[in-house]
Amino acid sequence: MTRKSALLACVLAFANAAPAFAGPIPQPYYFPNGSRGVKINYALPAACDANTKAAVDTINAAGRSFQLTGTTQNYTSTYYSATEDPEFINIQDGSSMSAIMRTIIYGYSGPAPAQAIDATVYVNTDRIYYDTGDTAQSTDLICGSSITSSNIGQHIDWQSAMTHEMGHVKGMDHRTDGSTGPCLMTTYLNPGQIKRSLCSDERALLVGFYG
Repeated sequence: MTRKSALLACVLAFANAAPAFAGPIPQPYYFPNGSRGVKINYALPAACDANTKAAVDTINAAGRSFQLTGTTQNYTSTYYSATEDPEFINIQDGSSMSAIMRTIIYGYSGPAPAQAIDATVYVNTDRIYYDTGDTAQSTDLICGSSITSSNIGQHIDWQSAMTHEMGHVKGMDHRTDGSTGPCLMTTYLNPGQIKRSLCSDERALLVGFYG
């Protein structure tokens, strides 16, 4: 079977109809100091919540003046806009996406770095395998407390992908030194690859943003 890398995506949606932007790290926005809650949509599998929380913890460990807090599975909306729930970063279900996960950032237009208003992370629900009752597909997202490089097979690691998306939330775009590799913010995550830690330059970037 052919190995296919999983695409990880980020879109910046600025107020005043500014165009979408994608570029190298860092991204042209920042969140004000303080904290922002995280909500997980009820439609996403509760079995993956612990991996999502671990992803948030990893990103919070770098750059402490802005923290993501209160990861809970209680978000019930099926539609999201920048003005609906701006005090929360929402993790939402999605489908028919080319990416396994993607992040949309809402922010004010203006010279970089502009202030971010909010963010939504979408998870491709067509690509989730988390339960032994499902038929596993080789490139499905997989989660659980016992997933390691020795037993993940050709699945896509949920926690690695979610940590990448949380990196987008806190201000990092994809790396410019290659689309694959060992660092968190590469564009692609290979089947069977586990990347749950920041590389030193990624950590330094977040510390530069948020102290």
